[in-house]
Amino acid sequence: MQAYAKGETPSKTALYFDLHLILGIAIVDAPMIGVTVNLQGGHTSKPVPWVRVFHHEPDDTMDRFDQAKMIYGIDVIHKDFLDDYIRTHLLPFSSEWGEKVLKKQEVFPEARQRQSIEAARGENSTSERQ
Repeated sequence: MQAYAKGETPSKTALYFDLHLILGIAIVDAPMIGVTVNLQGGHTSKPVPWVRVFHHEPDDTMDRFDQAKMIYGIDVIHKDFLDDYIRTHLLPFSSEWGEKVLKKQEVFPEARQRQSIEAARGENSTSERQ
């Protein structure tokens, strides 16, 4: 996901940009068993159709505190549940995401344009605002 994001990043002088939604999905054809551990040390097991796994992907070019933000959610889905997952989880999420982006559509270009102008002038946007 990080490689795709880097490839899609516009130049610092761009006055517009495309917005992409990148989702990590794995589809498996194997039994998926969820285990819940209780405080008494016991556990229960049950079949699950999908799980969300969190992946921390550090980047050596980033400050160590910014690296803590590089956490991706990857949905692991059983192949027999894929149609339901798309219909009940993926499509509603992407629709809601799109609606929120449309509500903020003027904020994104304004911020990007400000960054582009500052980059063209050789200004540092963070030091100017402090």
